[in-house]
Amino acid sequence: MSVSTQAATLEGLSFSGIDDRGQALTFASRLCVVPDVLSPSCAQEMLSWALSDLDGFQAATTIDGPPDARRSMVRYTTPPRPFEEALATLLPAVESVLGVTALERRVDCQVTIHQDGDYFRRHLDIGEGGAATRRISFIYYLHRAPRPFTGGQLRVYDTLATQERIFPAASFRDIEPVHNSIVFFPSASVFHEVLPVSCASHRPEDSRISLNGWVH
Repeated sequence: MSVSTQAATLEGLSFSGIDDRGQALTFASRLCVVPDVLSPSCAQEMLSWALSDLDGFQAATTIDGPPDARRSMVRYTTPPRPFEEALATLLPAVESVLGVTALERRVDCQVTIHQDGDYFRRHLDIGEGGAATRRISFIYYLHRAPRPFTGGQLRVYDTLATQERIFPAASFRDIEPVHNSIVFFPSASVFHEVLPVSCASHRPEDSRISLNGWVH
């Protein structure tokens, strides 16, 4: 496992926000995708761990968004050591790729289950309170094989920048939720959403499962 030209994709460049005529500019958002984060056996253990306490999940909420901004179940947790070690190994290269430095190296995590019809509308991962210091967001995907659901892609919007603010652009890319892969992006500048999931069995274990986290 490594962040390399084979294992990761980088999209986006630094931008100043306006061109020499004072007009807004659109740039591709920075994004890093790493496949095969853990060994197949460790990834399977991660999936079992993620589903080990279904009674511990609660309905997801947002910090400052409307009540219908998202629909999913979450469980706040500390991930197993193999994942923590893999994350620590990846972070230096990810910081270089994204152009973002995690100042505290503190990590918050939650297991998220998107079941049939669940979604998360467009948003940024930065916010008030504990979310104010988020630097790097990540999503580590888990699911059974073959994938028992459809949908659930991560839609990452390009960035429209002015001198004062950033906005989601009309252009975007969709990232498939591939088992044992992880996506990194800057928390404060990448607008994204989770597209609706379709799961015929309506069972949590057949749903879109992920470990979502933020490095501060």
